[in-house]
Amino acid sequence: MATTEKRPVGRPRTRNSKGVPGDYVGFRASRDLKRRLEEAAAVSGRSLSTEAQFRLESSFSEESALGGPDLRRLAYLMIGAFAHSGTVYARSLGRSDDPRSWLADRECFRFGMARVIEGLALQFPGGLSKDDLFYIEQSLTWTLARRERRAQESMP
Repeated sequence: MATTEKRPVGRPRTRNSKGVPGDYVGFRASRDLKRRLEEAAAVSGRSLSTEAQFRLESSFSEESALGGPDLRRLAYLMIGAFAHSGTVYARSLGRSDDPRSWLADRECFRFGMARVIEGLALQFPGGLSKDDLFYIEQSLTWTLARRERRAQESMP
């Protein structure tokens, strides 16, 4: 009885620029994720596989640049709080909720900034004390004074 060699299933591995085949990673994705990847791949001119690889590598690079998963999560919470608050506040004032508009609006920006500070305060280890609040106030006062000094120094 002759034995037949089993052929590998799927597409043959491609080789990278050094002639070494890349490792295969297969996973299931929702239809929506696949559609979004296909759209992004079409815009970037990459294959679906290369686009998925690019986006996965980018997420790890971003996480590393932000100091790890915990700081990345905190950064996203801050960004989310700022964006949501600024958008909702602009809308409540009857202004455009487009970030390009409300980011230039002092009231909306201030409201979003306050929500970020509030969110950080809620995450503060052990809760905020009056000393912590005094320190934060002093830091903001110092920042404002430094900004005013720089503005005066740049005047002719």
